[in-house]
Amino acid sequence: MPAAMGRVQFALRTFVFVLIMDCTAASINLLQYPGLLLSLASRHAYRKYIQFTQALFGSLIVLLTYLFTPVEIVVTGDHQALTRDAMAVIMANHQIYSDWWWLWILAWHKGAHGSMKIILKQSLKYLPVFGWGMQFFEFIFLARKWAVDRAMMSKILHRALNDELPLWLVIFPEGTVITDDTKAKTRAYAKKMDIPDDPTFVLIPKSTGLYFCLKNLQPDANYLWDITMGYEGLNGDQTPYEVYSLSRVFFEAKGPERVHMHIQKVLVKDIPGFEDSKGMNTKKDESVAGTKEEAVIDEERTEKFTLWLRKRFLQKDQLMTSFYKLGHFPKDPSSPLIIRPIPKLQDWACLAFALGVGFWVAKKLWGWWI
Repeated sequence: MPAAMGRVQFALRTFVFVLIMDCTAASINLLQYPGLLLSLASRHAYRKYIQFTQALFGSLIVLLTYLFTPVEIVVTGDHQALTRDAMAVIMANHQIYSDWWWLWILAWHKGAHGSMKIILKQSLKYLPVFGWGMQFFEFIFLARKWAVDRAMMSKILHRALNDELPLWLVIFPEGTVITDDTKAKTRAYAKKMDIPDDPTFVLIPKSTGLYFCLKNLQPDANYLWDITMGYEGLNGDQTPYEVYSLSRVFFEAKGPERVHMHIQKVLVKDIPGFEDSKGMNTKKDESVAGTKEEAVIDEERTEKFTLWLRKRFLQKDQLMTSFYKLGHFPKDPSSPLIIRPIPKLQDWACLAFALGVGFWVAKKLWGWWI
């Protein structure tokens, strides 16, 4: 294809993608604000309504995937046990910025696309429309200052428990995508802290946030869902973040043909640091430290959990090594789950409704303006 034609196609795809994404997201955001009236009467009704608007955004993700980057998602491991009604804490390796996108499609397939709660950096909170929408979703935005993050996380997690609604909480313990730069930084950190781990395809994970989430969601969160993600079309010498950048995936039609997910269900009470999880006082305010004795016990539990999590990510590294050799994760006795993101009639109808409301409001505002 001539270079000029390629640039035109790129510009056109980008324009159409942004137009659909922004118009629909803005319409969904408009639908969220009336929900504030519900919050005055019933917190539960308000959260149910916001989950409906969040499911609309999940449908939008599926639509954009279908139109701009058709893909198959191959899910192996304990996928049958992960259900829409779960109180699920999900940890995954972080290779590219669209990791969360594919996880949301998994949730859509399971009917849980209104139950997602993602932990992400604070700067995204202030994005017009999208940041506002994520605040309604009650996503967890990290300032990376523990004194600040602790109080905010405790508040949101205990609200989630009290809501008694399904929850899929997604966290990336590595904290960032894997690149040559981040690998160099994690190796420097490992040397400074005398950590012997030197993984190739993952970063050394940070345990504080994940430990805090699991602790605060006891006793409801019985399992930790460990998802290892791999992208077809890569070899071990390539950097996923560079090959599958957001621009290449959505604007240049050069995304992966298949996204692989291997799910492992881990019983929380079997995780070091959580052997006595039933004894954890989940109803107390975790935004501040407890007594000195509690602090010592918590520190001991955290240390055990940190060692376990690092070993777990070394196992992920071995899984990724095998993935690059074989092109897939270990075969299961049962058949893998194949997800083809194609919008259902319900998705089309709900998105059409949201857009209709958005255009009606825009027309009214335009009439008042002129």
